[in-house]
Amino acid sequence: MSGEYISYEEVIKMAIDAEKRLDFSKAIELYRSVRNELSVKDGSLVRYVNLLMEFEDFAQAKELLESLILKEKYYTKWSLGTLALVYERLGDTEKALVIYKKLGNEQKVKQIESSLELRKPKRIYIDKFISLFSGREDVFSIQTPEGYYPVRRPLSVKDVIEHFSGKKTLGIYVLRSDDTVKFAAVDVDVKKGISEDDEVVLNSCKNVAKEVYKKILSENLNAYIEYSGKKGYHIWLFFDMPVAAYKVRYVLRKIVEKIDVPEDIHLEVFPKQDKLNGGLGNLIKVPLGKHAKTGKWCVFLDENFRVVNAQHDFLLKINVNNSSIIDELFKEYFDDTGEVGNIDQDDIAPSEIRIGKRISKQPSSNVDNARHTVIEEKSENSEGKSNLNMLESSKVLKKVLRNEIRSKMNEPVVETLRNSCFIFSQMVAKVQAIAHISKEEERILAGILNHIPNGFEIAKSILGKTIDYSEEKVRNLFDSVGTIPITCEEIKTMVYNFGLMLDLSRCTCRFSQMMNTPVNYVKSDGDYIEKFDSEDIAKRLVEKTREKLELEIEIRRLKEILKKKLSSGSTIDFDGARISVLDSGEIRVEFF
Repeated sequence: MSGEYISYEEVIKMAIDAEKRLDFSKAIELYRSVRNELSVKDGSLVRYVNLLMEFEDFAQAKELLESLILKEKYYTKWSLGTLALVYERLGDTEKALVIYKKLGNEQKVKQIESSLELRKPKRIYIDKFISLFSGREDVFSIQTPEGYYPVRRPLSVKDVIEHFSGKKTLGIYVLRSDDTVKFAAVDVDVKKGISEDDEVVLNSCKNVAKEVYKKILSENLNAYIEYSGKKGYHIWLFFDMPVAAYKVRYVLRKIVEKIDVPEDIHLEVFPKQDKLNGGLGNLIKVPLGKHAKTGKWCVFLDENFRVVNAQHDFLLKINVNNSSIIDELFKEYFDDTGEVGNIDQDDIAPSEIRIGKRISKQPSSNVDNARHTVIEEKSENSEGKSNLNMLESSKVLKKVLRNEIRSKMNEPVVETLRNSCFIFSQMVAKVQAIAHISKEEERILAGILNHIPNGFEIAKSILGKTIDYSEEKVRNLFDSVGTIPITCEEIKTMVYNFGLMLDLSRCTCRFSQMMNTPVNYVKSDGDYIEKFDSEDIAKRLVEKTREKLELEIEIRRLKEILKKKLSSGSTIDFDGARISVLDSGEIRVEFF
């Protein structure tokens, strides 16, 4: 049809036919060819704009709509509403807001105003957020798709603004420097490995979260629900004053113990520890930001688990709990146990326990002071006071002493390993510097410590300073490494294979014992070999024999290739090794 005139009406008819055939590219091309003649009256302009919207050509749609409304004064619900949507998609939300207000679309107005507050939140929202989530003062954390990393400075207003806008996702270390907390949470989540499409398990998770929420409210505590951005929920509590972490932890654990938790659901209390003990402490991702892995917003929910409108306004409505309620609940639950001995050491800080009257806080290393405090308590146990207080006081002293003795027993072992094993020393230093080591490095650590006295406690004390620590993880590590310690050769292989940032330059240890392992520095091979499991030895032998066969095959192939590359009598020298080609053509490898 080249050179043949086609009328406007024919072009529009062809465009409509193309739409009916679902040939949308052709339809857009035809509408564009008569763009200046399109009309609202015959519906062609509306059809073209709708196509542009569907195929997300918002710039073209904006130009047409602005001309239609501003020049031709075509004010309809469709034209204004579509232009507002175009402005939204192009990021010009202020203009979109003006139109939605004219149209009386309250839902969109609230949505956009909330979005604008995320970018430029009012200072009152920021101040309330910082007040509520007041954790460790000198460090916070940022979540990435790979995990968290610590930022060693106080949280700033700019950090919170970026958290609200989704530019970064904040994690807060719960324990303050004096082992107190101003907020706490119960994390209810689906266990790892469960599909996000498993509606039954997800519904079960929601039901557990509802039960936790109700149980906390029943204790006259204010609590708030948050969707955590993945598969679970956080139930938050806030306090008017800092409260001893061990009290909050103990009370919350007692509350959640009443709940039947299905096998597929994991329930965790924050704070996860009573004392910092020199580490960073545990952290938790806080609300009103984006989950770094899923990209979903972490939002507050109402008691019916529906998303709360105007999230930042809701932030202002959060009521803190009076710290005295925790004191009362702690005493109530504590008295119900009957004696201190019924409480795990992890539940109660040994140097600060209510036993009739509160024991004054003592430095954890000062056993004499702790003993003096308990003796004072016993001397005050006059007529009319229960003899149980004396029994409890004695048990408190025993707990303090056991803690001190265990710590002192561990110190020489750790120091010996740090001074002797260069790899061990680097991993410990890395934990202290950045509060993190890789999974492979954790496995090396467990492969050494699993075979020495108090190894589990030592591992807890080292890994307890990492940002993703949990005792369960350490126990799983120890269960996975088996009864045979890791060897120096295996450590080197892991460093090479996984590209670990560990220096091997000083790893030249050659032990006279049966196994070449760092365990030899602190334990004789006769002691740890006795505990080897026969099946573990057999399994390790099979693995190493298979590795040997594979290496021998590779070595033969490399020699054959080198024969073709080098002539007889050639040599290649390396640091500590030499390769030479014999007159027979054989390859000789020498080490010196």
